[in-house]
Amino acid sequence: RSSDLFNKGRNSSRDFIRTFCIFLVTIHKNYMKAIAHHSSLILAAHQMLVGITHLPDKEIMKICVDYWRWLGVRFNRARAGGPSEEGDPGRQFFRSVQQLLLEELKNVRFALIRHMPKPEEVVIVENENGEVVTVTMQDVEALELYADVREALWFFTKLDPADTVNILIALMGKQRDMSEWSFRNLNTLCWSVGSVVGALDQKRERELFIAIIRELLTMCGEMRETKNRAVIASNIMYIVGQYDAFLLAHESFFKTVCNRLFYFMKESFEGVQDMAVDTLLKLSKRVPKCFLS
Repeated sequence: RSSDLFNKGRNSSRDFIRTFCIFLVTIHKNYMKAIAHHSSLILAAHQMLVGITHLPDKEIMKICVDYWRWLGVRFNRARAGGPSEEGDPGRQFFRSVQQLLLEELKNVRFALIRHMPKPEEVVIVENENGEVVTVTMQDVEALELYADVREALWFFTKLDPADTVNILIALMGKQRDMSEWSFRNLNTLCWSVGSVVGALDQKRERELFIAIIRELLTMCGEMRETKNRAVIASNIMYIVGQYDAFLLAHESFFKTVCNRLFYFMKESFEGVQDMAVDTLLKLSKRVPKCFLS
């Protein structure tokens, strides 16, 4: 397994995985049609790429995400009947590949959600020592990776919105019952919720937003440690800042959110007050009508 090979810690093993990953991506980007009759080979290669996506290596992640984004664009273009790019196989070919990989695409969504990088708006994070700290400087490279992962997840969500919603709500349930509770798991989940705005229809967007925010508000009220509440608060504020259109259409929920933001402005944990003010300012610019009603 790639994870076993990677975790041995040898530079040669990690270099091999990176090279192998580049090989798989290059073959499928340029010669997928030539190996189309080997469906088992295509399926196995994508299963390996999903496994490699989970490895804790930024360079490998970039390679994988670039491929998933490339594939997501072509699947969506084929579904919508849009024109193919020069050198690409036809729409029918990508429809058949999507059907072949239908089950594996669920694992791609899960991998992208599990490894969603931090958005620029979030300033409260867990450092390498497990401490919750406030970010004072943004990592440009990490922000670029976030934009790429967000775009890839957005395209894969458009392919099957129900599956993405099911994954996110199921993962939220595991945070709520504490079976998979960790700052990292909660953060990547919530950052992913904020990343699929616009990829869902109104009904599913409403279902997802309400399910996630209600659980977060409940958890925030139940947590006793200040740092736990701070992390949950940062995720609430990030999500509501992305779903301004939903808040505009649901006045009662908007009032609940604003009351919580005012509450967060009284929090003593560093970064929470600043993020609350920034979120309220963002909402006042995007949905000013809500403040006048």
